[in-house]
Amino acid sequence: MFNIENFAASIGRTGVAKASHFLFIVNVPSTQNKPNLLKNRIGQEFFDLKERSVFSWETYGTTHLAFRCDRISMPGRIVISSPYKEANYGLIREYPTNVVYQPVDASFILSKNLQEKVFFELWQDLIVGHHRTRGDDNDAQFNTKDLNYLSNYTTDCEIMQFEELPKNERGGSGGDPYNLRPIYSQKLVECYPRTIQDMQADWGSQEIQRLNVVFDYKYYKDEIKYEVDKRFATDGRRRFGRSTARSGIEQG
Repeated sequence: MFNIENFAASIGRTGVAKASHFLFIVNVPSTQNKPNLLKNRIGQEFFDLKERSVFSWETYGTTHLAFRCDRISMPGRIVISSPYKEANYGLIREYPTNVVYQPVDASFILSKNLQEKVFFELWQDLIVGHHRTRGDDNDAQFNTKDLNYLSNYTTDCEIMQFEELPKNERGGSGGDPYNLRPIYSQKLVECYPRTIQDMQADWGSQEIQRLNVVFDYKYYKDEIKYEVDKRFATDGRRRFGRSTARSGIEQG
């Protein structure tokens, strides 16, 4: 039988996850993690273009982009099944035959010069060739119509979920506003930006311009990094932080 006290106690033992407490870490292909990156013409052209870019390629996804990603879909998976009748007799039932991992949809707040969009386009150029920057009539010199090898452009990206620890009462009113620690992660194995979605420009709008990117990958590995802090269960006021919601923008 439902009991409100038992319900509250159960919630209090582990706290609640907050949708705003996340970080998307975008690891990129580089000569450090892809030793064969420069062994074909696509990789050599990519290296030349990234050296002339306005951003630091190797650290851009773990510093700048990590704090520009304001929304992401933490992926699930679907078990694919097919109808089967045992010994061709009796009822038909569904048997699992495969599994599909859902794509990851992420939103990034754009800088004034839209450098985040150029960043993902450069990554896609490493996949499909450099016709975007060289044109499609320079194929003999720059291999603009070639496709790269999968191992040269996929990396492991990671979605981190954080827990909000109880406030440090000695820190004064409200305590430390950044008292967060990673508690759960989803590592996207062999990840790459499949879709850079279109953006709408509108003279009548005052909205911040955002870029939606859909990432594809082979599968994910998830892991609980830490057990929930047991201090959540001792004090209802400390358990959920302040009485007002703390959004990701407010944390930043």
